[in-house]
Amino acid sequence: MGGTKKREYAEAEIKIWLSQRVMRAVYQSLLPETKLPGAKVELNKNRALIMRIKGEDLSTLRAALNSFLRWTNVAMEVVKNG
Repeated sequence: MGGTKKREYAEAEIKIWLSQRVMRAVYQSLLPETKLPGAKVELNKNRALIMRIKGEDLSTLRAALNSFLRWTNVAMEVVKNG
């Protein structure tokens, strides 16, 4: 039987509530990093910074999440202490 095979992937969405000033700075600092191999990353900012990350597998998703959370923390610290 010639059925179509569904493509498997892993996906996560993270919302981080920040002040508008910090959110703008973090958003701008993360934008260049959204081109990761094996992962699709979408960033949005409204009332919260929203990161949607889709990886081709769980390992890729975990790596992308770790990277983005670390970069977010660094950007927040720079704005706070800057």
